[in-house]
Amino acid sequence: MTTTISIRLEEDLVCKLRQAATRERMSVNQFIVEAATDACARALDGPSAYDALADVIGCIDSAGRFDASRADDEFADGLAAQAVEGRL
Repeated sequence: MTTTISIRLEEDLVCKLRQAATRERMSVNQFIVEAATDACARALDGPSAYDALADVIGCIDSAGRFDASRADDEFADGLAAQAVEGRL
């Protein structure tokens, strides 16, 4: 089953789509469907943000003393410490 959708594109992008589709010897519709399919695969088939960060989530024990209102300061302090140690 297919569905028709309507999207707004800048005229210069429409021209590029037509040129690219012609170069690839396919219709503009085929070109857009293939591009959308590839973009969805990249976005959905890879690891989620949680999966990508799973090894570092929860790796620091704050012992209940972390103040979330100072998160930006804590992060900056951590980066500064890494820079001093040559790890950044």
